[in-house]
Amino acid sequence: RSISLYHAGDQAKWTLAGMSNVRYQISATAPFGATAGTFSIAPGQTVTPSISLNTVIPGIYQGTVTVTSDDPDLPSFS
Repeated sequence: RSISLYHAGDQAKWTLAGMSNVRYQISATAPFGATAGTFSIAPGQTVTPSISLNTVIPGIYQGTVTVTSDDPDLPSFS
């Protein structure tokens, strides 16, 4: 599975210089992992961040992946 993030060009992201990028971070609880850092999505761009799952032991796994951003319409989702 994958997660795709898309910057649709929200009106609230307009600045005097034009449409600004959306900045986001991803966090994950074990056994999931996500690349640390703050990333940016340009208007109209789609990104597919790297998320991993540690499956050393067979079984059913449960955890949470959360995306936080400076998007005024959806600042956080899990």
